[in-house]
Amino acid sequence: MVDPVKRLKDFLPEALADYDDAGPPKEWEEIWLPPEERGNAIETGLDEELHWPDENDWGNEPWHDLPDDEHNEDDFPEPVWDEPHGNGTEPLDDDESPAGRPVTVRNCAWYQPFHHYPTTWGIYIRNSCLLSMAKRYIPTARRLAAQLKKEHSSLTNPPALSGRAKQVLNSVNWAKMFAYQLSLIFYYYHEAYHHRADCLGARIELLTRAPFYIPQIHDLHRVRLATNSDNTSPCLEEALAEAHALRSSTSFRNRPWRELREAFPNRPEYQELISSFRDQIRSRLVAQVASGLPHYRLGADIFDGTYRYPVGGGGTSALLDMRKATRWWQEECLIHSTSTSTPTRARVQDWELGSHLTTGYANFRTRFTKAGSHFWRVV
Repeated sequence: MVDPVKRLKDFLPEALADYDDAGPPKEWEEIWLPPEERGNAIETGLDEELHWPDENDWGNEPWHDLPDDEHNEDDFPEPVWDEPHGNGTEPLDDDESPAGRPVTVRNCAWYQPFHHYPTTWGIYIRNSCLLSMAKRYIPTARRLAAQLKKEHSSLTNPPALSGRAKQVLNSVNWAKMFAYQLSLIFYYYHEAYHHRADCLGARIELLTRAPFYIPQIHDLHRVRLATNSDNTSPCLEEALAEAHALRSSTSFRNRPWRELREAFPNRPEYQELISSFRDQIRSRLVAQVASGLPHYRLGADIFDGTYRYPVGGGGTSALLDMRKATRWWQEECLIHSTSTSTPTRARVQDWELGSHLTTGYANFRTRFTKAGSHFWRVV
């Protein structure tokens, strides 16, 4: 894996702002990971943590604290927003506040850029938020298990089922495991997009030999997010992060969806139910994002390809899907703090030549760790 911090220190140390010891930027104070929560991580790997355990191992899993009894989805109300930042679940309890700071929805997950945190950079996710979000999806997962079991029993000559398929049909724990993993990868993919922004900055700095991430990308994010209006000055980075989370956390290419599909025979009786289940989960996640805060909520429209980006005055707009929105955001970063007020369509199209500029340096999926008892950390 490329070590971006070492490379930047070698050829452009002024591009880095070391907050590891001095403390975080002011706007991140409420989400700073206190020292007592660091240093106890046990590196495992995301794929290992998302394994499908044997029935005897269920009690050791991070989702074992989720309730066993049936819950109505209405028992878990929509998020209570008390801060103009965040991406998906309600605030934590007061006693979980790091260093006595007020807990807000933004505390659930965050990315610490290597441009700011040379040794503690990475993704941080609060386990309590994962449990809170997972509770909302347990009933839907249990309904799928019941439908699959009913369909299997109705077949005249039912095929033999794998051990994993039997767990889905018969284990009360499977729905909890699935809902927890779904919550984990949703937060993970949102924050992984911010790593892409970090890497975009480093690549441009390599070419120009001048700081770019902090004065351009990070400052644009700060300025846009400081406003509660996403009609004229949207924070595309947060919107794209939500769209990225929606797409990747409901893809059959990723766990736990891939394992669910592979557990059952490749027959329409099973696979159509699983596909319908995925569509239900995706619709609920889209609705969750769409009902969120300014800027973040735009991710639902970008994901659906229905977002209209304001271009200049007079109500002119550009219809953007994820690929096009990424290009607009990249152009915004480039012209931020210049005399140019908004991107032009011609300049946005030029970014097609650099389609891989936001590819991440880190293979986060192999470096997923439990930091203390309250956090997941991905570095």
